[in-house]
Amino acid sequence: QRQNVLSVPNGAVQREGQDRVLQVKQSDGTTAKVTVQVGLSDSTNTEIISGVEEGATVVIPGVTATNSSAAPTVAAGGFPGGGFRGNFSGGPPPGGD
Repeated sequence: QRQNVLSVPNGAVQREGQDRVLQVKQSDGTTAKVTVQVGLSDSTNTEIISGVEEGATVVIPGVTATNSSAAPTVAAGGFPGGGFRGNFSGGPPPGGD
């Protein structure tokens, strides 16, 4: 398990070509696209390695918040690792035991 990493909901991370971007709310109320480096992800969150600071407010495209407290923020915490396991069936490859 990785400790002290930043993470955001998966829906906040957008692809633009080879880049991954977040829409980050600015102090004047506008949003800006920020290129980030991502790490591990699970079914809910994506690890952010660099590009934004903890506490930044991110905008999830297609989600309308009814109040400002509903907007997610970049948060630090533990991130579960080792969760990428294939669901493979069958035996060993031919010739291998």
